[in-house]
Amino acid sequence: TPLEAAVMEYRKRPNDRAYAAMRAAQRWHEIPVPVRQFVEDPRYLALAGKIYPRILDLLELIEADGVTEAYLNLGKGAGKTSLAWIFLAYGLYLWECARDPYALWGMIPGDKICVVNLSTGRQNAKTLIWNSLLKGLERSPWFAGKYREAALTLEFPSGLEAICGHSSAKAFEGPNVWRGVLDEANKLKDDHDRV
Repeated sequence: TPLEAAVMEYRKRPNDRAYAAMRAAQRWHEIPVPVRQFVEDPRYLALAGKIYPRILDLLELIEADGVTEAYLNLGKGAGKTSLAWIFLAYGLYLWECARDPYALWGMIPGDKICVVNLSTGRQNAKTLIWNSLLKGLERSPWFAGKYREAALTLEFPSGLEAICGHSSAKAFEGPNVWRGVLDEANKLKDDHDRV
């Protein structure tokens, strides 16, 4: 296992790098690959050469240590849908790789945790990012058999749920959103119909 390998390396040559690897291995039952490898490697999304290089660069920036929020304003044809569904898929992957995801990300054990795709209307939410996410997970060998699909929801063994919704849906009241995408955020309205 990765943990056993890291412990053996540390015993051979105790150093900061080996210790860090050992500590990291304790957090994961499967050590996650970096986002670029997740996108390109045939074991995961198998999209080598199919995603704009700048989108891969943006994903790496978003997934960098210490980044907790990202606001992107990208033009038509820039690859927003690809970036959004891959961002969600990578979050699902990271959560499922973690030995104790609740502890790793400072969440209360047992709380309902969600990854959310939210858009301005039900049809828009379902047809763009959500359908791309579903197709990407269906093609991925890594995700095979790891989730159950229900109406606009994906349920994972860890208790994590991926939810597709729209701005007027009440389904987002209550669960803890760990990772999400707001598509067309500039068109979302509040309770008083204000943008």
